[in-house]
Amino acid sequence: MSSHFVLGVNSSHSYPCANLIPPPHSYRASSSLLIITIPTTAHEVPHGELYIRFDRQATLMGLEDEWCFLGSATYKEDGYLGHEEGQGDSTGGPRQARNGLNDCPTLVIEAGYSLSLEALQSKMRWWFATSKHEVKIVLLAKFNNNSTPPSIILEKWVEEEAPPRPGATTTRAAAASRFQPARQQIITITRDPTTNPASYHVTGGALVLEFPLLFLRPPQDQERDIVIGIPALEVYADLVWNRVPV
Repeated sequence: MSSHFVLGVNSSHSYPCANLIPPPHSYRASSSLLIITIPTTAHEVPHGELYIRFDRQATLMGLEDEWCFLGSATYKEDGYLGHEEGQGDSTGGPRQARNGLNDCPTLVIEAGYSLSLEALQSKMRWWFATSKHEVKIVLLAKFNNNSTPPSIILEKWVEEEAPPRPGATTTRAAAASRFQPARQQIITITRDPTTNPASYHVTGGALVLEFPLLFLRPPQDQERDIVIGIPALEVYADLVWNRVPV
């Protein structure tokens, strides 16, 4: 499993190891908490294998040179100590449209084993808000060992614009607040251990990632939405199940 450590942080201090690469973490200035994740295969495989399936489809469409893998790079709210920062588990964005040093990814994948689904959803909301809506898709991959039977839960979140309230003032802040996270898909995968080899049951259909949200342009020629079908999700589930303590 992944271990999570929560530390209190005094943001007025400087830290001699600030230039070292830290383990995956997130910092919330409002509560002065630094959450550090010590990853294991139970954490790494769910997001890594999901990203591989996305990347494989993009490559088959000839888009390998149009996409940049950003890994678990750290993003800061305002770029200096004392403000919130976080790292996705797997992230990426279009090479040309997001080629600046501090440009946000369009795709973020967050995974959890010991981390609850509610905590992952909190991370999702942070990404949308802190990126000022530049993050377009957040995927959550949660291995739920407490359900009966155990399951993998995949959630796809995007932002949708809510209709303006009657009489509301049209300001930049008001316009930004109209964007609200919306869960467009929830996929549940369970395992049947009575078959040999084990088989998997997928509910919720194929995972669909819209091309314009990923690449910030309309698809052309053979380009299309990224669709991770049920057979691919079954293989994904088998890879995950073999790397988690059940």
